[in-house]
Amino acid sequence: MNKVSGVNINSEGFPAPYDPPPWKQERWIVVDGTSKSRWRKAAALQPSGTIGVMKFPGRNGNRILPVYRGASESIVQTFKRAPEIHGSDGFGDFEYPDTPDVASHLQQEHAVNFLTRITRENPGELTVLSLGPMTNVALAIRMDPNFCNNVKHIIIMGGNSEGIGNVTAGAEFNFYCDPEAAHICLHNMKCPITIFPWETAFNHCRLSYVSHHRHYPSDPHFLESLVFTIFKVEWRINILGAIKSPQAELMTKVERPLLKQKSYGFWGRCDPIAAAIAVNPQVATVVSERYATVELHGSATRGALVIDHLNKMDREPNVTIVTRVDAELYKSMLLEAFVFDFSKK
Repeated sequence: MNKVSGVNINSEGFPAPYDPPPWKQERWIVVDGTSKSRWRKAAALQPSGTIGVMKFPGRNGNRILPVYRGASESIVQTFKRAPEIHGSDGFGDFEYPDTPDVASHLQQEHAVNFLTRITRENPGELTVLSLGPMTNVALAIRMDPNFCNNVKHIIIMGGNSEGIGNVTAGAEFNFYCDPEAAHICLHNMKCPITIFPWETAFNHCRLSYVSHHRHYPSDPHFLESLVFTIFKVEWRINILGAIKSPQAELMTKVERPLLKQKSYGFWGRCDPIAAAIAVNPQVATVVSERYATVELHGSATRGALVIDHLNKMDREPNVTIVTRVDAELYKSMLLEAFVFDFSKK
């Protein structure tokens, strides 16, 4: 038995058996978007101690992860694609060795119907993890107002807490793709709302290729963000990338478009950190409760997350903003997910 950054590894390279703690026995609904197929997916993940990957056949214990086709477009405008990050097909543009049977995963029920039904059947039990534009969640709110009360917690990867945009000068990608949907969610959900914003990922959760000073030479937090850089890109390639498991090899292929281009001067994935926070709230080490809304009309700021840091609006906080994460805990969870044996029950 040995350890990789705190994870017990047996002779076969997989984690030693253990009883999952309570936070690993939660139930989630994952809502995500793709860059080409023009549909969102919502998957109900049962308490199994880990989150599986759908798109590699025969390697997840033959368990079927249900996928529900959702809205084809944003509520008002066509949403933007990101082929330079996710590939033109939304999943790295590589050939699958054994293409999965999509029909075995894709359900007949519409994603919005599924969201309202499953939360109605399990009131106060399900956490929604939103990793893309929030179109389907917003439509679920409009379709069934009780949805707002039935959800236990919603965790959102999206928005910008310091006014730094990554798709425009003032907006983060997910909120920019459907500002109306984000606005509906923030102003109608009755459950706790946790937001993991772009700047937290950018400042504290990236793997540096080179100094990003040339990208943001006037950034007053330059030295601070260097201090809080989690690990070098070599860690992704030489440690995480060296793991021999189906999911590790899959993710290396999926991430090739991003690893090849260095437009931000670093490697970083926002979605896994938001998922890690959903799985284990202790990943979020510093949070702040604020009132927030979404800009819908600004010619230069449409889609921006507007946070009332100084309480100028005199409104009660409606969101919890994650501003720091536990780097070592996140790294150990990544390693655990990459070495986990999905073929074993």
